[in-house]
Amino acid sequence: MRREPVLLHFLLLVGLAPFAWPATVVAAIVATKQESEHRRRFVALAIVDAFVLLSLAMLFLGARAPELGAAPPERPPVIGVRLDDAPGGGAMVEPVEGSPADRAGVRAGDVVIAVDDEPIRDGNALGTAIRQGPLAPRRLSIRRDDTTIAIEVTPERGTLRGTLRPGRTGLFTPIHPRAEPRCFEVELAAPTVAASVLFAIALGLALGLLFAARRAGVPALGFWLAFGGTFVLATLAAQLARGAACTVFGGHGPGGLLLGLVTQGLVLAGLGRLLLARQPKVGPILTPLPRARVYAQSMFYALVGLPRAAVIAFALQGAWLALGRLQTGTPIDTFADAELGFLGSALLLFAGAVLAPYAEEVLFRGALFAHLAKVSSPWGTILASAALFGAMHVHHGVSVVGPLVMGVVLGWARARTGGLLVPIALHATFNAASLIAGVILR
Repeated sequence: MRREPVLLHFLLLVGLAPFAWPATVVAAIVATKQESEHRRRFVALAIVDAFVLLSLAMLFLGARAPELGAAPPERPPVIGVRLDDAPGGGAMVEPVEGSPADRAGVRAGDVVIAVDDEPIRDGNALGTAIRQGPLAPRRLSIRRDDTTIAIEVTPERGTLRGTLRPGRTGLFTPIHPRAEPRCFEVELAAPTVAASVLFAIALGLALGLLFAARRAGVPALGFWLAFGGTFVLATLAAQLARGAACTVFGGHGPGGLLLGLVTQGLVLAGLGRLLLARQPKVGPILTPLPRARVYAQSMFYALVGLPRAAVIAFALQGAWLALGRLQTGTPIDTFADAELGFLGSALLLFAGAVLAPYAEEVLFRGALFAHLAKVSSPWGTILASAALFGAMHVHHGVSVVGPLVMGVVLGWARARTGGLLVPIALHATFNAASLIAGVILR
């Protein structure tokens, strides 16, 4: 390996230490002045590290906000219950263990019909009434069995998610059992600002790629309709699987959500293979390298790139929280505090560490990559596929920078090997590590 690539990789590695990030900027300046053939790589890394240093400064100032006279944003009042709409009106609740509602005597299955004598029509109304109310005792009118009782609950500031315990109560035990569960109803929440912006960027990118394909004389409209339709059909299949499980077991539970994830992965994988089969075979679009080396080097790039992305994401998250607009949620968040038992853990690993990596790589580094390679340069193909891959993870909020970085690394691995084996292995490695560390061993 030549001296400059060695220096570049060294700077990538030592960049994990804050004092070493300025060295990247210095190296970029020197490479530019000497007109090095690798100066663009040094400059690109220097730009990233400049953002990292700026993010560290923002995080430092945010940590010292009280000293600088800026009060941190306050969390809204909560009473610590899971909410659901109740048949006939009201909000069916389940208290989180140790929460204000739990300490006050609220029970799972209670239906709140009024707060301070103001009627409550559904779960959203109860959440709004508590969040927008005072940190003072609130009088809940509760329908329990055939009687109506009043319970006084004092909200607290914070976010109380509580713990799902399907490992103890049964993986398919409904969280809110009902005599007539509305299993196939789907509630569409209004998109967040972040999600709307990222979806708009993804749509603009897709339209730009469609226009570029038309200028190159490559048919593209049918591909993009099939590509988008794959995700729509997989989402519908997941909802049907969840609804079927809900019907069988009398309500929604963690097991139904897991079956939905498995179904979604199977449909994505199957339709992705069909879409890939219709694309011309594309081999390596960068200088080929052995698979073992590409896997090891990709792991290196990911391990030094993700911490940089995390620093930037934390700073963006702080800014977004200050605006009061951050709303994120991922499948891992859903199971973060769950005790899934052996079956639940096996289903989660199968869906998240086997099906998801395979299906997403077939779609993004397979079909999409092959299509983009016909109309774009090698690095344009890598970056465009990574951008669309990141846009499909908008539910991560500002942490979408993580999938963006991984999209570039996975695309680079695909471009170097000409196949999907290494990208699938990398994707499965990181997904499995995240699920095991974030859910199963938590």
